[in-house]
Amino acid sequence: MREHELVIVEEFCNSYDVDISFVQSLHQSGLVELVVIEEKDFIPEEQLAGLEKLVHFREMGINIAGMETILHLLEKLEEMQKEIKDLHNKLSLFS
Repeated sequence: MREHELVIVEEFCNSYDVDISFVQSLHQSGLVELVVIEEKDFIPEEQLAGLEKLVHFREMGINIAGMETILHLLEKLEEMQKEIKDLHNKLSLFS
């Protein structure tokens, strides 16, 4: 992984005004991937959008368990939407 694809956790936390322990708790819960290089925590660039969403959940007063539940439900919703699309495409073959 190249260096420019990583964001230092401290910089992210300063930008979003969140405590580093929040990001570490998300990592411990498996909601965010962190990379450790020379004893510094980094966030992979592809994790940023999801992490920003979690910060907004926190601003709404949602705890980590609630975030886990919301993300699980969103994942199930996406799966169902894909299944509906696939079924719709199969059905259109018979029309």
